[in-house]
Amino acid sequence: MYNSPHWMNTDHYWIGYPHNKLPGAFKAYYLIQFGYWLQQIYVVNTDMKRKDYWAMLIHHFITCALIGGSYVVHLTRIGNAILVVMDVSDVFLAVPKILKYMGYTTICDVLFGLFVVSWAITRHYLFPIIIMSLYNKPQKFIDMVWNPEQDQYMSLNVQRGFLALLYGLEAVLCFWFLMVFKVIYKMFNGAAADDNRSHDEDSGEEEEEVVVVEGQVAEKLGVAAGKKDASVLKQRVGKKA
Repeated sequence: MYNSPHWMNTDHYWIGYPHNKLPGAFKAYYLIQFGYWLQQIYVVNTDMKRKDYWAMLIHHFITCALIGGSYVVHLTRIGNAILVVMDVSDVFLAVPKILKYMGYTTICDVLFGLFVVSWAITRHYLFPIIIMSLYNKPQKFIDMVWNPEQDQYMSLNVQRGFLALLYGLEAVLCFWFLMVFKVIYKMFNGAAADDNRSHDEDSGEEEEEVVVVEGQVAEKLGVAAGKKDASVLKQRVGKKA
């Protein structure tokens, strides 16, 4: 994307529309992302249900609708920009989780802090800028008409539909960011941080078996586990016995 004209220039999301000729790497990235999020709908329904199950499901459906819809109507430049923005903070999601399993808890906590910063910048600053581009720029550069014969699909109704999906996606992101702040608040107050969405309220005994670990953050956010997990687990097992 960094070699593309729409890199850091939202006007080029619309200049030259329709963008129906895509480089191979660009197309592969787009379709791989589409396939990944499609299978995530299956995963979220077969895995243990969490308290944010509905937020996850809504997120996955909106994401698939955005990727598939933008590919069909040739809005792939703005779609690519959104995917890249979302992927940045995911790096700081995966790396701390790996370090957690390796036992590097200190650097893991540092990277969690970087994750929070990157999430705020990419998903609540850059992403809204992209949404505003869809809101106020298409009319400046393209004819807002539905003309499939000319590969032109960007009508007012299409614009409104994509805006509704993006607003919904941002609402889900805000909900998750609130969960992050709840974990951070607990950590700063010396309490053990746990996964705020650990299990559904209907999970019965499984709810009681959740291990609450100092320094552990929500699994969704890939935060490091602390040093007390073994002792806490033993206490839980002892109580069950």
